[in-house]
Amino acid sequence: MIVLLAFFILPLVAVAGCTSQTPHTTPAPSATPTSLASQVPEKTLSTIEPAQMALEPSDMPGNFTVVKKGERNESMMRPWQINQGWKKGYSTALKRNDPGRTGPQIMQFISVYPGENASRMVDYLVDGNYLDLARASEAERMNNTITELPSPGIGNSSRAIVKLDKNDPDIIYLIAFSRYDVFEEIWGNGTAADYETMKQAAAIAAAKIT
Repeated sequence: MIVLLAFFILPLVAVAGCTSQTPHTTPAPSATPTSLASQVPEKTLSTIEPAQMALEPSDMPGNFTVVKKGERNESMMRPWQINQGWKKGYSTALKRNDPGRTGPQIMQFISVYPGENASRMVDYLVDGNYLDLARASEAERMNNTITELPSPGIGNSSRAIVKLDKNDPDIIYLIAFSRYDVFEEIWGNGTAADYETMKQAAAIAAAKIT
């Protein structure tokens, strides 16, 4: 039995000795930019106050003046907004410096919500409050035409609508978008050219959210 064990063990020792003389280790894979980027957590929260997100005349693609601005509080919010976890907000209204126009042409409403509720608010506002004709009165259904426009592609989520009222010559536009935990409504009236200005203003507003 001893002879047999020696017969099998000695060759194994010899192989092990040969192996130990030529050690080979596989280098650890180096980190690539892609792998490093995947380790960085995705940003979900804004780090500035709503007042700092407000549009200023210098932000606007044109000659505008601020008509009104200020903090928003719970008394200004609708119940369904409070129920979605509304935290704080700000609003501003701007008027194009054109002698032929009266009143604000662009209104910005900023709201901060918890978690992903900001993105949910985009659909909640557009579908539940404007495209849902079941909620509209008979007069509203007869006099108003509301059409969804192509997504402006702003922020994390964005949608837009245009509203035509038979009794009002002004065309009303809405752009709703979210970025991080911020939800914004950009309202405006006028022509298709004015809507293009609105889209530029909304993109600038989204970029101000950091």
